[in-house]
Amino acid sequence: MKKLKYSLLCGVAIALLGCKEMNITKELGFKNSNKEIKESCNVEQRYKTLIKKDEDSLNRYLNLAGFAYQERDYQKSNEYFDKAIAKYRFFENKGVISASRTLSYITASFLNDTFLDYEGDGYEKIMMHNYKAINYLMLNDKEAARVEIRNSYKKQMEEKQKFSKEIEEYKKEENKQVETEKKLPRKKRRYRRSKESIYKKLKPLFSGVNSAHMPYQNPFAYYISALVYEENNEFDDAYIDIKKASNFYPDSQILKEKLLYYAKKAFGTNSDEYRALVSKNIKDNLKDKRAELFINIASSPKKEQMKVPIYIGSAMQFTSFPTFKLDKSSVDYIVVKDSKGLVIAQSSILSDIDAIVINLFKERVPGIILRQVINVGSKTVASESISNKLDNGNVLVSTAVGLGMSLVNAVTSKADIRTWNTLPSKIHALSFNIDKNQKYTLHLINKNGSEIGKQPLILNKNKNLKNSYSIITIKGKEICK
Repeated sequence: MKKLKYSLLCGVAIALLGCKEMNITKELGFKNSNKEIKESCNVEQRYKTLIKKDEDSLNRYLNLAGFAYQERDYQKSNEYFDKAIAKYRFFENKGVISASRTLSYITASFLNDTFLDYEGDGYEKIMMHNYKAINYLMLNDKEAARVEIRNSYKKQMEEKQKFSKEIEEYKKEENKQVETEKKLPRKKRRYRRSKESIYKKLKPLFSGVNSAHMPYQNPFAYYISALVYEENNEFDDAYIDIKKASNFYPDSQILKEKLLYYAKKAFGTNSDEYRALVSKNIKDNLKDKRAELFINIASSPKKEQMKVPIYIGSAMQFTSFPTFKLDKSSVDYIVVKDSKGLVIAQSSILSDIDAIVINLFKERVPGIILRQVINVGSKTVASESISNKLDNGNVLVSTAVGLGMSLVNAVTSKADIRTWNTLPSKIHALSFNIDKNQKYTLHLINKNGSEIGKQPLILNKNKNLKNSYSIITIKGKEICK
């Protein structure tokens, strides 16, 4: 009987899919066939391959801009960011709200998400302008950097409102589904059972990041804007923005020192703002000309596809579902030591990209599940109709057709795994006063406080700017040169 069912399963699947060779175990996702990719500092080949690819897409331009940024080609990075920005504005000007975040997406009849245009997430649109601001600082153009931080603010407010409306829409549809299923026997509660199963699979992912770090609370943007305001001698605005960043990370030593420095420059040492900070034992250490380091650690979450069960009555269908794999870095923070081996500065986190990506995904999961339940449900109705026509609902044939449809879903459904792969996992900042008589080294420190790597730090003076800016990229235990 088992052999007969298996034969019927393959027969139905081949009839529906054609003679394409299939690896059933692989397609159903029972074994993980994806090898873990180790990130390295050498991105030249990947960069060249992506350049040659003839594709006018937002996702491609974002990753090209990221590669150019890591290669320290700041002009080329901004050129690619300009193309990416033009692309997302094209979608916005068309009045198209991303299909992956609307009710029309939930009720769409297709299961292959790769057919959709990649329109970018809100946090990505904000980060584009943040990175352009850094690139302009590296190119000694403080006025252009100032324009980009304003663009970042504007986009941050817009995307925060859009995201709020999107999640509100999902919750309404979810509540409708839950209320409908309350009237049904438990085995027919498709959404509830599917949600329980999928959330069980995703629980380790969600628990692996800081749940408080949401997409539109980004200290990184405030930190950059404070530096740009400083370069333009607008210390009152610099104080306001660094205060916003320090409100998110109140224990950050670097943000405390920056807040005191900007309070002194904006209001003077006799001001209430300055005295209040001094009373908290914050030391007035920072000078007017400093080294400012932006540190990119590891890689942002890799978007992957997994096969999940969608429950239909007493049966279930396998379909594709997006998920992420976190790149767990052994580096916890970075310190700078002088020629005497003394620690003169320690990095502080400014942006947890892992948390931003995963928490945003978590908010959208109910909408994705709803869509899968609706689509798989409609296909199941079709398969039941086929079995009834074949022999008036014979159990064996009905089982085979149902299993065949499950395989069809597993093979043909595709989750959208496109994302901005060249973003880091974490962004840190490090700031210290420069002594021309000293040589400095960067030291990588793990969570146990042990040193796991080091490299000389070379500082290049940025012309026409007060501070010297550097970008540090870390992959594994290696500081990329």
